[in-house]
Amino acid sequence: MPLDQSVPDVFLIDDDEEIRLSTAALLNPQGISVIQFDSAEDFLSRTDNTIRGCVISDFQMEGELNGIDLLKIMRVGGYQLPVVLVSGSLKKSDQADAIASGAYAVIEKPYPPQFLLETVKKALNEPGT
Repeated sequence: MPLDQSVPDVFLIDDDEEIRLSTAALLNPQGISVIQFDSAEDFLSRTDNTIRGCVISDFQMEGELNGIDLLKIMRVGGYQLPVVLVSGSLKKSDQADAIASGAYAVIEKPYPPQFLLETVKKALNEPGT
């Protein structure tokens, strides 16, 4: 069932609950609502290409789809929102593939929380989000 999307949100996709909770704790005080998903498959089953906002997705996740797979499926499926991929072990070739596939940004862990916050704020101000 698609989510009701009347205001921009961050769609946070990560199989690590602790990461999801800490990221939401960073963004919520800034007035940014966060909807959490534990897998790319969960996100795709609960959304459609009419949603607005920004996606933050871990690159490596349990399940069949990683962050680049998700990004490619979203682009083919007509999703227009910016996608920020986050990874602790991203090869240069994966980073290049992510950018070529339309990632808004690729952020390496560990990162300063302020950097993620600034990236998300910029992404939410993109036309169409």
